[in-house]
Amino acid sequence: MRRIDHDAYRVSVRVSNRMFYALMRDVAEFGFTATDGTYNENGFFNAILPAAYKERQNAKNELRSHLEKRFSHRINRGDNKALLSEICEETFAFQCEEGGNEKNKKKLDIRLSVENIKFFSGIFFGLDAEKVSKSEFLRSLLQYYLSMPMDTREYLCYRKQCDELIEFANNKTVIVYNNDPYTEEFSLLQ
Repeated sequence: MRRIDHDAYRVSVRVSNRMFYALMRDVAEFGFTATDGTYNENGFFNAILPAAYKERQNAKNELRSHLEKRFSHRINRGDNKALLSEICEETFAFQCEEGGNEKNKKKLDIRLSVENIKFFSGIFFGLDAEKVSKSEFLRSLLQYYLSMPMDTREYLCYRKQCDELIEFANNKTVIVYNNDPYTEEFSLLQ
């Protein structure tokens, strides 16, 4: 089994003050705390980054599907399909905020979890070919995340728990929820 180099997945991301404080507000609002009571920024980032990536991919696919349906009569030729693909890619391109000097930016040190290292490893490999840094890529995901309404951002943080609750409700299953932030879990009521 190949060892994972965790330092290779420790990424420093420079963001504007506005982005930094918006992210820290969400860390606090959504209850990401460590056992010692401090804020658990890495837990937060490990929750939102893959979710933001999946959301962005879904939005890109929905746009592509909508455009294919809308302009199906015009995209029968291969060059038009390529143009359609290019439009979708450009719409969701890595749009990193520019402007401001370095002293007006904050540094986020993000350490990806083993689960997210596996999730992002293929994506990071592809970035190397595109000459996009991990830092730029993660910053673009954070920007995409912050572009969403707060209730959507909160849902992304707790997607797994929300999906479980919806499944339990659909199955009319009675559950007990443990609200201890360190061992959050559902169990069936016997």
